Amino acid sequence: MTVFRGIPCLQPAPLLELHRSAKKKLSMLDLTAVVLLLTSPADVAPQPVSSIVTVALVTQQPDTRKAKPLGRWANGQDIAKLQSAEGQPRWLVLLILGHPSALEQQANGVEVWDYPWVGACRVWFKDGKCSGTFYTAGY
Repeated sequence: MTVFRGIPCLQPAPLLELHRSAKKKLSMLDLTAVVLLLTSPADVAPQPVSSIVTVALVTQQPDTRKAKPLGRWANGQDIAKLQSAEGQPRWLVLLILGHPSALEQQANGVEVWDYPWVGACRVWFKDGKCSGTFYTAGY
């Protein structure tokens, strides 16, 4: 067993190879976040995810047909998820919040995603990173 970035791994080579091939699009911090998010939090030592899964996550695009309404008022956990999206890349926001119900590309290069939450939920992106979030219950 080897240790990669402080994480015990059986086969770190696929992850390293993915990093080399996607170096311009991803930072090592992004790859580490994927590994940490998708590894088992149980008593089992973390294992790296397959490079196919990692590539699928990183290259996934928002699809408004896959949006799922929250179906209730947002609670503290939902708001914490929304706030945790700030500063994250688009693919990680998709992983955290799911697919948006509407997309808008503004002239100034800002991309806006709306989520089907009760009230209004909106996320802004600039240069591929979440630059801001907003939620109001409507009152």
